[in-house]
Amino acid sequence: MDIKIRTQKIFGDILWWAGVVGLLLLSQTGIESLLSLFTGTGLQIFINPDLLKNDPAILAAIVTPIRGITLLFSLFILSVPIFQSIRQSGMVRESRITYAHAAQALLLLFVLCLIFPPGQISGLAEEYANTSLIMFTKLSTVSYHRRFLMPAIAHILFMRGPLFFLIFSFICTLALIFVLRLWFESNQIRVSFWQLISLGTTSFIYFQIRTPGYPDVLISIFILLAFIFARDTRSKLSLFVLSLASHEASLIIWFSLALTLF
Repeated sequence: MDIKIRTQKIFGDILWWAGVVGLLLLSQTGIESLLSLFTGTGLQIFINPDLLKNDPAILAAIVTPIRGITLLFSLFILSVPIFQSIRQSGMVRESRITYAHAAQALLLLFVLCLIFPPGQISGLAEEYANTSLIMFTKLSTVSYHRRFLMPAIAHILFMRGPLFFLIFSFICTLALIFVLRLWFESNQIRVSFWQLISLGTTSFIYFQIRTPGYPDVLISIFILLAFIFARDTRSKLSLFVLSLASHEASLIIWFSLALTLF
């Protein structure tokens, strides 16, 4: 029995690390730099030499499905420990998460949109919106490929292009408000709706409404999830990797939080 448990643990570790490596390769490395590793090695005999010339059509035909499968595999593997932590948390076991929290978050977003007229996709957000259209098909390195996760998830959910990416951004903002409300609940802090409106005027929520489309919203969600639900190291590290795939600057934030979370 001990051998079986040990084998399952080793297999689980291998899968988790494979998910980490897969997501980091997708988000931190351009496909051309990966292919260039084959140059001058015996492995290049398995690849058409034209691939190494960055022919977009040939690269797209072979690499696109591999990148898509890798993304789905990595997201699933990294999500498993996170959902396990959520399911085993006291808030779920004690049924402290209710529909009222979701309704309150939705109402709060509506009120904040009345106070601060929502902005449009602009600036770097246009790059992310356009990337969501051509994700896994544009083979030249995207200028901001290290901010990979938000356009990638939008692509998977068919929230592609400026309009749907804008909608997806506000869905993420709604999720951020909901998770923030859960943070108060998890710490047994009673807050009124007016206090939540006041909190919504702070920059990390106000910015998401006035300047939508930026991946900062995902980092805030992942950090709050780590404080609320993540109890084991693997779920915290999974949230860290997802944050890093969202925005490279999250490394600085997580470094400062390391002493608190780990």
